[in-house]
Amino acid sequence: MYCNGKVFRSCLTSACLIILLQFASPLMSQMPEWKFYRDRDGNTYYIDRSGKIRTSGKPEFNFKPVSPQGIDYYLNHAEQLLKGHYKVEGLILLKSILALPVSNNRVYKAQTEAAKRINYIKKREGGRFNGLNEMASLMLIKNSGNTVVINDNMFYSIEIPGTAAILRSRFRKRPYYRYHGLLIGINLKKSLSLSSGTDPKFDLLLAVDSERYSVSLKSIKRVVNNWRTNLGFENISREEVKKDRNSYILRFYKKEKPLLSGFEGYFFNGKFGYMVRAISSGEKFTKFKDKIRDIIFSFKFVELKSQER
Repeated sequence: MYCNGKVFRSCLTSACLIILLQFASPLMSQMPEWKFYRDRDGNTYYIDRSGKIRTSGKPEFNFKPVSPQGIDYYLNHAEQLLKGHYKVEGLILLKSILALPVSNNRVYKAQTEAAKRINYIKKREGGRFNGLNEMASLMLIKNSGNTVVINDNMFYSIEIPGTAAILRSRFRKRPYYRYHGLLIGINLKKSLSLSSGTDPKFDLLLAVDSERYSVSLKSIKRVVNNWRTNLGFENISREEVKKDRNSYILRFYKKEKPLLSGFEGYFFNGKFGYMVRAISSGEKFTKFKDKIRDIIFSFKFVELKSQER
């Protein structure tokens, strides 16, 4: 292909600019006067000469539990995500900071800043904020060593001992109805390794399915019948553990191989119905029975006056 000298020099200059742009971010992130730091929550970042935390400004994880140990990182990372136009990811971090128990003054100050920034986002986004907030409804926080999962669009929380990984999150919506399905892998003894190329092994799986109907539910029976119909025939046996007006909890087990056991809970609150199921192998269930039961019993309705139910 023919190319004169002027065109060649122009092409060469453009190629050099592209290469420089590709490597600009890593080079800037390692400026000599910046110090590398790793906090107690395992987050890594740089601190510049003025003491300001510098993060990548890009999403670095999916649904990592926010904790007081890394509160400075999470607040600064949220701000830099928003500057980089990662609105949902930034808003999730800000809302997660607000959901933390106020354990010290650093958390209190971070929550004050997070609230200010959320109010700014509301003013800036206007009518778009509701849709943005809906996409940022699933939060994870650390509380006394446990992982707490909160969904402020479906108004529930559930507490998990050990470590948890979000395996699937699905949301669908139509007039007067919305649904969210969540699948979580749980390791009750040690931390999970979710790096590329690894195949994490879980002690149990937790499924949380929630629905909002057009009318208020009048009994737990409606929720139970709905999910029994949706799931169809299951070759398992059940034993009642607890039943009251708003909840129905059972133990279930499968006698044929593969041997499976667990607990399931049905809950309702106004227009919302929930099914929560924790399932494990027969061996794991025998070992962790009490912890698995406690997960189901930890399910709570979350009341948020600021949001329309």
